[in-house]
Order: sequence, then structure tokens, then C-alpha cells
Amino acid sequence: MDLENQHDTGNPDKYAIVLPCNQKDFGEFISGLLGKPQVIERSFKGTYELDQSDIENTYHLVEQRVHQQNEAVLIQFVVKVYYDDNSSVQIDSLNDFILYREVRPLVPIAVGLTWIYMIKFRDKTAPEKQVIDLSFGFPFRQFYDEAPPSVIRKIRQDASSRVRLQISHTARTWGTDIEALLSGHVKTLFKSENKWQRLITKYSEQIGLSFGILFFVIALIGGYIISRQIATNQLSMVNQFLSGKFQADTIVTDKLDFLLKEYAKGTWARFYFAFIWYIIVTFIGSILFGTWVGATADNESSSFLLFTQKGKDAHEEYLCHRKHIWGWFILGMVTSVTTGILANFIFALISHRWLMK
Repeated sequence: MDLENQHDTGNPDKYAIVLPCNQKDFGEFISGLLGKPQVIERSFKGTYELDQSDIENTYHLVEQRVHQQNEAVLIQFVVKVYYDDNSSVQIDSLNDFILYREVRPLVPIAVGLTWIYMIKFRDKTAPEKQVIDLSFGFPFRQFYDEAPPSVIRKIRQDASSRVRLQISHTARTWGTDIEALLSGHVKTLFKSENKWQRLITKYSEQIGLSFGILFFVIALIGGYIISRQIATNQLSMVNQFLSGKFQADTIVTDKLDFLLKEYAKGTWARFYFAFIWYIIVTFIGSILFGTWVGATADNESSSFLLFTQKGKDAHEEYLCHRKHIWGWFILGMVTSVTTGILANFIFALISHRWLMK
């Protein structure tokens, strides 16, 4: 569509733009430019590690597909990078983004890509405006900094793992095709994670609760076995005494003396007192071990944007930290079981050597 600049000879200060098209084509052009388009929205969740080359590849992927299908002109391509200090930088071309180097020691937390096209579809006589928005991660709000550290960590992990795609279009077939293209591309950017680690993270609360209950159940089973052993020993001692030889004139007195002495020892009273404290201590231990295992099992992976050196350093630190967390998780599981068994041996030792004297 050619534009003709015509000078108004009647008024040298006025100019007019003449569009060489009929009224219908002009109406379609204005409608395609200013009319409210249809919108396709998709959201994804996954872990990614993007650098500048990934942004460049995404840009060229869209450009190639758009120009293959129709007559298209890229009006503007915008990259907006959000940083962890609540600041952002907007870059208005791919080349500027590739050459851009952030001098501040900041960690990128989100990036938004926007393509604005004027496309003339084959069944239309005038070009129409199409907009593609693709964002990786969501910027944090300022008030999140006032939340507890555990809440902030969960918010950042969840925000960094979300990808949002929005296509504002005037041709449904074109919009659906671009949506399918970018949806498939986004999924290729997601990192594959060990399925066991993914399951452990997903069911971290249930795993922590299970190991807490397991520790307490081990303690209860041990307490029950120890009480049975003590009862058996007490009964064996009584039977051994009763099977002994007694003088006929003192047999009743001797037996009463034995029973009174055993009662005076307070054996069972001391055992029940120790057993109650044993249950209280192991119950507290089950809470501690359950919290330990559950907290370390909740080791969800985070996404990173490797646009700055600070971002790359934060990524390396995170990988090292996450590896240590998995080590603490395994240690917590082993310690909860072994401590439960060890607690039974200690309680049995105390019961037999101190309580049963």
C-alpha cells in the first residue's frame, strides 16, 4: 500500500496523506490496526536455563515461520529483562540485546519477548496487526521481601518456573499455528529431571509425615517388646521362687514377704514412668525427624536466566546447594530409622539394668 504526500496549495502550512485505496480496503486496514483482536493464551510450568542464544533462536524461529506463510513486516521486537532488585531494562531489537551487557551485579529473574507484526493474509486486502508475547518467569513484587524466607523461596521457585504465551491475532488459523509452534519450542527448552527426584519433591509433605510416623512406630514396637520381656522375666523370677523349697511352718510368711518386697521395689511403677517419658521423647523426635525429611525432600528445581555474570554465579551456587540438600535428605531418612532402633536398645538397656534392679 503506497502512501502519497500531497501538499495543500491553498494553505502552505497544511499537509495531507493520500492512501491509494478504496473505502472498503481502508476500513479493513484501520480495523486490522486498531480493532480488538482475538487472543490465545497458554501457560506452562517447567525448569529452564536460558542464555542469550536461546532468545536469539526463539526470535529466528518465529521470524522464519511468519515470513514463510504470509507477507509480513516486523514492526518491532522488544526484549524486557527484569532483575532481582525490582528494576527492568527494555531493549528494542535483537542485535541490541545480543550486544547488551549489564554492568550492575544483578540476577535476571524474568524476561519478556514481544513481536509486533503487520501481516497481509491471502484472504485480506489490507495488512493487519498481530502481536506475540512470550514471557519466561514473573517479576516479584516488592512486598514479597517482607515475607518469611521460606515463603520467598517458594514464590521465587514457582515464579521462575512459569512461562506465559499470549497471541493477539485477527486470523485464527495463523494464531493457532504460531501457538503450536511456540508451545512445542518452549517444551524443548525445559530440562528433564530425574523422575525419582520429581516424585520426592511432589510428595515431600507425605514423605516427611511418613518418616515421622515410622520413627514413632519403631519406638512403640520397641516399647511393647521391652515390656513383654520385662513381664516375662518378672513372671519367670516369681515361678522360680515359688518352685523353691519352703519350710512348712513358714511357707505362707515367706511368700508374703517375697511379694511385699517386690511390690516395695516399685518395679512396674518405675517402668511405666520411664516408658511415658520414652514415648514423649520419641514423639518429639518423630516431629523433628519428620520436619527434617519433609523440608529436605521439598527440593524443587528453579529456573535461571544466564544473561549476566551474577546470574551465572547464582546458578552455580544453586546447583551446589541443591546437591547438599539431597544429601541432607538421604541422611535424614537413614538417621530417623537408625535413631528409632537405637532408642529401643537404649531404653531396653535402661529397663533391664536400672529399672529391674
